[in-house]
Amino acid sequence: PALIRILFQGKDFLITNQIQPYGLFYPISLPFILLGLYKLFQFSRNDIKSNRFSFSAVILCSIIIGLIYGATLYPCINRLNFLWFNLLIALSVGVAFFLSYPKILKLIIAVYICFTVSFMHTYATKYNTLAADSFTPDLEKALTIAEQQHHQTGLTIYITDAAFIYPKVLFYTQPPTADFIKTVNWQKFPDAYLDASGFTHYRFIPNFDYHQLSTDRIYIAPFSERYWFYKFNIVSSGAYIIATPRATP
Repeated sequence: PALIRILFQGKDFLITNQIQPYGLFYPISLPFILLGLYKLFQFSRNDIKSNRFSFSAVILCSIIIGLIYGATLYPCINRLNFLWFNLLIALSVGVAFFLSYPKILKLIIAVYICFTVSFMHTYATKYNTLAADSFTPDLEKALTIAEQQHHQTGLTIYITDAAFIYPKVLFYTQPPTADFIKTVNWQKFPDAYLDASGFTHYRFIPNFDYHQLSTDRIYIAPFSERYWFYKFNIVSSGAYIIATPRATP
């Protein structure tokens, strides 16, 4: 289903890879891609019959390999870049078919220009709002507050419900490379797509059991889970809270 969604809707689960309804190639491109694939098949067949090397066949083989690869894992647009390059060639071949029909070609160009202008307007005016959740701007402030508490107390910072969040923590905190390499703990090593369970003074706990809270840790947790931290001092940061142990009298 993920591959089908990418192929026919031009989108994946990352807002950073696409803006709807434009997708990868604009919605109007699918007929031209299909036409281009058909023309590439014709070119390949003619080349093979004439015992000529066929670049068209190479492109078609690359597309087939990309489809097989995409069907074997949960794909995102970034993992299938070589497929998009070849489909872009197919799109170009499909549009080039209308070089013999100048009026239709002008109409196609005009429609693409309209889509491009609309896309640029959306990108310049709405994209930051659409992409904000993916970049979790509230997390940067939460990390700054947690870092201050860490320097004061020396306690380790635990981030709960932290699936796929460690690259963002790495981006915002920017620890020295040597420290990161020395302290990082990888999950499922040596899988192709690694996730970290922790580095330096950070620990990442997806599906965290809030019954296991410890008062010798600093927590960054979703704001919706704030009620678990009634024994902590809590500071809010948008979608997150920073929970620190209360001072012992």
